[in-house]
Amino acid sequence: MEKQNSIYSVGDKAIRFLTGALCGAVVSVILSLIFALFFTLTPVSESFVSAAAYIVFSLSAFLCGLISVLRLRTAGLINGFISGTCFFVLYAVFSLVFGSGALFSVSTLIMLVLSIIFSTLGGILAVNIR
Repeated sequence: MEKQNSIYSVGDKAIRFLTGALCGAVVSVILSLIFALFFTLTPVSESFVSAAAYIVFSLSAFLCGLISVLRLRTAGLINGFISGTCFFVLYAVFSLVFGSGALFSVSTLIMLVLSIIFSTLGGILAVNIR
């Protein structure tokens, strides 16, 4: 018999959210490497780098929400939002550890908004494809 979402413990839900966030992070690394190779091998202007970063982050957040809610099976809007928040926190931690240390900027705010919007959309889609 299949468990219902309401009887998942907090730990079970947290693991499902973190799994989605980690899958999103892996996709983000892979897409970043692909874009880096593309920018290295082609004469593309450097002004497209920030746009590519936003695209990679948005796709990764979407997959984060999709994977988390596919595992949770219900409440796509709320669970997508929560998984997007987890994904952004993971991004912020990595940014602090490996980046310049500037956590609060316009770019960070844009990443937060993109994370929440696209992970929520991924969560909504996950509920509707079940």
